[in-house]
Amino acid sequence: MREAYGLNQTQAAAIVGVQRSAWGHYERGVRFPDMIEFTRMLAKLRISYEYLIEGSLRGVERGLADRLRAAHPELAASTSRGGGRRNNPPDVLCKEA
Repeated sequence: MREAYGLNQTQAAAIVGVQRSAWGHYERGVRFPDMIEFTRMLAKLRISYEYLIEGSLRGVERGLADRLRAAHPELAASTSRGGGRRNNPPDVLCKEA
C-alpha cells in the first residue's frame, strides 16, 4: 500500500505516527498494530478495514485502488463496490511537483 502512495517505510510510519521499525514489523507480519494505531492507519492513509484485514479493495478510494491493482495484480479481482470513494489522497501523501 505504501508503494502505491510512493512512500518509503520512514514516511509511512511518520504519517501514521509509529516508529519506522514498527512499520517494518507490520509489513513483515512480525507485529500487528494495536487498535489505536490500526484506527489511525485507516484514517491517515484513507484505506479501508476490508483492505487491511481481508486484502479486499472494497472501500478503498478509487485512485488508490487503481494503483494497488497495478502494483499487485492479485488484487485485480477485488472489487471497489461498496466503497470506491473518489477522493484524492490526503495532502500529506501527495508528492510536490
